[in-house]
Parts: sequence; structure tokens; C-alpha cells
Amino acid sequence: MSKYLWLVPFLGFFVGYYGISRVAVEQREVPSLLGLSLQKAMHLLATQQLAGHIVAEKEDEDLDPGTVLDQTPRAGQRMRRTQPVALVVTKRPDRLLAPICVGLTRAAVEEKLSKAPLVAEFHELESQSPRAVCIAQYPAPEAEIIQGTGMHIYISAGMSPIRLLPDFRAQLATTVVERCQELGIAVQLFHAYLVASDHVCATCRVCEQKPLAGSCINLLKPATLQLMVN
Repeated sequence: MSKYLWLVPFLGFFVGYYGISRVAVEQREVPSLLGLSLQKAMHLLATQQLAGHIVAEKEDEDLDPGTVLDQTPRAGQRMRRTQPVALVVTKRPDRLLAPICVGLTRAAVEEKLSKAPLVAEFHELESQSPRAVCIAQYPAPEAEIIQGTGMHIYISAGMSPIRLLPDFRAQLATTVVERCQELGIAVQLFHAYLVASDHVCATCRVCEQKPLAGSCINLLKPATLQLMVN
């Protein structure tokens, strides 16, 4: 048995050399994939008997979806065929659509936009709609919002309490009284001549008024209009 021991070093060398050569044969040089489409990158890897694996996607508006941004291992390095090349590719940013804000209160709009999240600029406009309610928006509901831009929300400020008194002269007194009651303005009637106690101003018309036509009144404060009729 001892006479064969001298063969052991040679057998060890042969086995080691054979194993290293097999590993070297199984390894492939990694090609450069940066800037290629995913389809071209996969085809190029296949020609080297290598595989690819997408490990991450990054949003990019300028590059086509599926463009290779990064790879591991780097180009020129060697790797075994059983190990895939890790790829980072581009994807389109998700479309951002404008939510429906019209008809909501300002507080509800702010809460909805904070969840998006979206930046918005609020504008108050005089309107007959209820105060603090959204009456218009830009972009329109469900329209696409361009990245980097925000929304414009238009909120009703209600009607201004300041009014200019019109010229009521020659109008029927009953019509003027009804109009003033709608605005919350008290009316005092004075006749230019004596009338019976049971007189009804069905046909009386305004001949003078105080405050005068064109005067400003604040509807948030008590106001009284004095009318002279005949």
C-alpha cells in the first residue's frame, strides 16, 4: 500500500486543477447593460448564458419605461451562470388625478388634499353659494395633474354685506317693502297726504326715500329705509 502513496500529491493536484478549470468555465463576464432597454439587456445576458433579475424600479419621466439604470455586478466582472445579474430599471410615474373638490367645504378640501398629498392655492370669490364652500377648481375633477404643479381651489366668500341702495322712486311701495324684507332692511312708510285709517298702500308709489339712492348700507348691521309715498 505504501508504494502507492507517492501518487497522492499528483491525484490532489489533478482534482484541484480540474475543479478550478470547471469553475472558470462556468463563469461569464458581465456585459454593460446601462442604458439598454430591459428586452435588449435580457437578450444580451442570454448570449452570455447569464440571467437578469429586476430588484428595483425608479420613476423617471425622461427615459422610456424599462431602461436599465444600474446593475450588479458591474460590467467586466465575472460571475457564475447560476447567479442572476441584479437590475434597477425605470418606470413611469403614477398618474396623479385631481380629486373632486367642488361642493365641499374648505375644511373637507384641505383634508382630502392632505391625503393625496397635493399642494393647493386657495382663492376666495364673492358668490351666491354658501360661504366657505368650493365653487370651482383647476385642474378640473379627475384631470391629470402635471408633476411639480399644484391645484387652484376657489372658495365662496358669500355675498358682500355692503349694498348700494337703488332708486326706489316711482316704484310701488308694496314691491319695495317686499324687496327690503328679503334683505333684512326695515321700512318706515310716510304718506305725502292724509289717508284713512283703513288705507292700504296697494297703489301707492315712492316719491322720496332716505337714505338716498346710491347710499351704502351694511346688511350685517340694522338698517332702516324711510319712504315717502303718495
